[in-house]
Amino acid sequence: MFKQTVYYAHCMAIYDTQQEREDVGRLRSMGFRVVNPNSFRHKSKVKTMKKNGKTGSQIMDYFITVVNRCDGLAFRAIPEDFAIPAGVAKEIKAMKKKGGFILELPTFKHRNYMSIASTSNYTRRIKCQSTLNKSSTCRKRS
Repeated sequence: MFKQTVYYAHCMAIYDTQQEREDVGRLRSMGFRVVNPNSFRHKSKVKTMKKNGKTGSQIMDYFITVVNRCDGLAFRAIPEDFAIPAGVAKEIKAMKKKGGFILELPTFKHRNYMSIASTSNYTRRIKCQSTLNKSSTCRKRS
C-alpha cells in the first residue's frame, strides 16, 4: 500500500521533546510516512553544509527541496502564542505553492470551549451573514 509522505514542519525548540515524539507518532498512526527535519539524515546534512560554509538561507533552501518531495506538510505553531516561526512559514508557503495538502497540528493549550448556547448563537450568526441565506431565522425579530 502506498503511504503519503508528510513533512513535519516545527520549530527547532521542539526538537527532541515529548511533543515532537507525540506529533510524529500521531502522524504515523494516521497512515503517513513522516519526514522529520530533525532526523539523523537531515541533521547530518546540515552539519556538513555548515562545515562547508553554507549560510542559514542556503540550509533553508535545502529543506525546501525536501518539502517539495513530499505529498503534504503538517506543522505545529508555537503553543504559547500560536505564532508560526519563520522557517516553518517558508516551508508552508513552499507546500502551498506546490499544491500539496497542509495540516495544522492542534494546540489545545489556552483553548476556550463554547457552551451549547454560545455554539448555537455563533452558528446562527455565521449562517445569517451569508448573503444567500434568506432563512426566517435570520430575519430580525420584532
